[in-house]
This record gives sequence, C-alpha cells and structure tokens, in this order.
Amino acid sequence: MVRGRAIWGFAGYSLPVGAAFLHLGIAANITPRTDRPRVALVAQPGSSLALPEPGGAVPLWLHEVSVRLADAYDVTVHSTRADGQSERETHRGVTHVRHDSGADAFTNRIARGLDRIDLHREAAPWFSSPQWARRFSSSVAASVAHDRPEIVHVMNFGQLAIRARRAHPATRIVLHMHCEWLAELAPSRTARWVHAADALVGCSDYVSATTAQAWPNHRRATLFNGVAPVVADSRPPADPPTVVFIGRLSPEKGLHVLLEAWGAVHTAVPDARLVLIGAENTAAPDFLDPAAADPAVAALEPWYDGYEARLRSLARPFDDSVEFVGALPHDQAMLRLATAACCVNPSIRETFGMPVLEALAHGVPAIASDVGGLSELLQDRSAGTLVDRNDADALARAIIAELTAERSETDRAQRRASARAHAAPYGWDRIAHATHELYEDLLS
Repeated sequence: MVRGRAIWGFAGYSLPVGAAFLHLGIAANITPRTDRPRVALVAQPGSSLALPEPGGAVPLWLHEVSVRLADAYDVTVHSTRADGQSERETHRGVTHVRHDSGADAFTNRIARGLDRIDLHREAAPWFSSPQWARRFSSSVAASVAHDRPEIVHVMNFGQLAIRARRAHPATRIVLHMHCEWLAELAPSRTARWVHAADALVGCSDYVSATTAQAWPNHRRATLFNGVAPVVADSRPPADPPTVVFIGRLSPEKGLHVLLEAWGAVHTAVPDARLVLIGAENTAAPDFLDPAAADPAVAALEPWYDGYEARLRSLARPFDDSVEFVGALPHDQAMLRLATAACCVNPSIRETFGMPVLEALAHGVPAIASDVGGLSELLQDRSAGTLVDRNDADALARAIIAELTAERSETDRAQRRASARAHAAPYGWDRIAHATHELYEDLLS
C-alpha cells in the first residue's frame, strides 16, 4: 500500500492513508488461495476461547473472523488454555493452539509490585511492562518461530508484537487495539509496540482516530467488531416491557447510574422490568485510563469494592422490577435481548459496544452514553438515543420516552427495520473480508 493513496471505505468516503486511517468493510466473498499463507491470530493473555461459541468481544471476533478466513489462509488461533481444554484442536478449518500461562501469575505479581514502587512512572502501568504475561508471550513466540507465519495478528498487547518480531523478523504484524492504549500509555512503552507492527488496527473509528493522533505516520485501519445476521421475526416485545443490559458488571459500565435512573422509570412505568445480564468482572482503572486523564474514571474508584453487592442494594427499593440474571450463553442472552423494549448501555468509557450492535441487529432500539464507539453506532438517531454519560436524569427520560411512546405497529416495524439496516454493514462476512483485504495489502 502506498501512503497517501485514497481508499474508499464502506461509509462512502475516502481518506488519505498517510494522514488518517484505512476504513475497510466492503462486502464481498473471500477468494480462496491455493498457496494459503499462514496466519497466526493471537488472543489477549489470559483469554481462552470456549468453542463452539466463545464469549466476549475479542474472543468472538477471533472466532467469527478466523473461520471465514480459513479458505484463503492456513489459520492458527493462539489463546490461553483453560481447565479442561486440550492443547491443540481443529475447529471449522481453524487450528487452535492453547498455551499454559500458570507461571504468569507470579511474573505479573512482580510487574505489579515494581509498578507500585516506581514513583516516577508516567502512564506505564504494570500491564504494559515487558514482563507482563511473559510465559504466554514466550510460548506464542516459540510457535511463531517454528511455524513462520506470513501474518501475525495480535490483540491489544504490544509485548506480543515485539516478541513475534524477534521470533520471525520477516513476518507482517498487525496490532489490533480494542482500547485507547496507544494514545494513553507512555510513548516509552508504546513506541516499541508500534515500531514492531506493520499495521495498527482499531475496533472502531474512535479507536483509530485516537491512534492517529498519537502515531500519525503509521499505517492504520479500522476493523470493526461484528454481528451475526438475524432473521427478522414477528415476535412481540415482552410483556411487561423489559429494558435489557448485557455486559460485565463493572463500574465503568455505569450500572450505578442506570439504577439511579431506574427510580424515575419505575415511578413512570411501574410494570417495566430491568434485566441485567452479565457477571461481576471489574476492569482495573489503570486499564481504562492509564494516563489518569479522565476525571469520570477517577470518580469510579469508590465503586470497586463489592460492585455487584452495591448494585443489588441500589435495586432493593424497586421490589422485583430489577433482575440480576448473571452470565448467560450468548444464544440465551440474545433470546432475552430479542424481545426487549430497548437495550441500554450507560458506560462511562466504551471503545465499541457490542451489545448495542447486537440490539440493532435484532431490531431493538438502543439507549447509550454519548462516548467513544457508542457515539459511532448510534450517530444515526433513528437507530437509538444517545445521552450524556453519568447523567441519570437524561438516561431516565430516554428510557421513559422509549417505553411510553405511542407508535402504530407500522411505525414499530419501520423502526425495527431501520435498526437492522443500521447493523447490516457490521456483518461478520464484511468484517472478515475487510481483514482479508488488509492481509492481502500487507502481503503484496
């Protein structure tokens, strides 16, 4: 790819690659290759792929894209081995290699300890240390050295890109960010990550734009998270009306704001139900805002002690109108989502927002914070409503408006169709083809 060449993206505009980002996503079939170059897709340290249906945005991306690339490439997915998983298996044409990472618990504690005593660090927290997940990254690097793939595609952790480059200097490396770390971590850490990579990828235009600001002279692309196509059906919304949240129970997801808003919703629509799907799994503040530049993230610190228990306490005054479902298999979560009156995502920080996209694919309107990737997904207000983050009153008004709007069945059908149309460009076939285009560009 020549820097500065105009590339047309599926949003319908072109951008010079050297000054902005390559926006990929035109739908087309992936042409099988007879030579089938080798591709190594590498999950985050500690992330295991539970087949046949992995949970979580990054494992789901790896699974859905890898099986679609298998006709054109010899694809291997590297992940952490969980209890009961085999070290190696083939699933739908993709080889899965799982690496033990038991020793990483010890080295990660060392990295955390050094982080605590380094009083002069600047946005270089423990997880960006070269020692982080050393066992996993060394094992992956050994596989790269042995297999010599033409492409190594790494998720989030640039330490893996550095080790892959050392193991196989001739390979092309994609560093795929589902967070803002390349813009927020200290350049003393990320410079080596960036220079080890041949392409920097964001999961949303928002992430790609933050990367472009920090590293304007590097090849970049956007490869969105995706969604499976949903066959339109005529199932009516649940009765009583249900508001659904899907995701981790963690302070940055803003569930305490949602429960603060629920008081007004419960008063205005007494029969409405709030269903919270997901388990407590908090993300450390350093992960969210390593530069400590966002006061809204800093304000979350008091919520980190027993978050789910505190949420249950906040929900107690609303009788049985709030249901904590816990984690569900993806297909079961989608069944609950499909009959919801609306999906809500009140996140304080969000780089994409998979449940919002999944709601749109099911024709379910979404209400979300006007931040990061959520702003992109709902920029067409016909697909949903954006509210300021941390604004419980605005969130309550938006939910009440959705639950009490008087619409004809024709209007409701048109709204469902509009939501589905908005989600259509994010189909996994398109995302896989965009990935294929990027690989072919790197190999040419």
